[in-house]
Amino acid sequence: IVVIRFSWRDNYVVKVVKGISGDELRLENGNILVNNQIVKNSDDKAYSLDARGAKMLSLYIKDYKEHIPGNAYLLLGDNPSGSFDSTRFGLIDKSQIVGKVSKIKK
Repeated sequence: IVVIRFSWRDNYVVKVVKGISGDELRLENGNILVNNQIVKNSDDKAYSLDARGAKMLSLYIKDYKEHIPGNAYLLLGDNPSGSFDSTRFGLIDKSQIVGKVSKIKK
């Protein structure tokens, strides 16, 4: 779990790293696959992309020949039906990561 910051946004964003540099990344039947495994959230539910999310992610997949490039990360929220995450803003460069979350209080 990491914290990221965008220059155009006032608040920090907390997301889960689901793919790292060198991982194979593709879409299949609306599901995100990393290294041939369907990506799931903390409740073991597969992410289900809408047309907008699938379009955004497919652009990155095509550009990088189905592999996450160096210093890039796939970040997803915990909501399997969509969130402000890589399906909206694309892959994140390592330089945009502010830090890691070490503990979450419930």
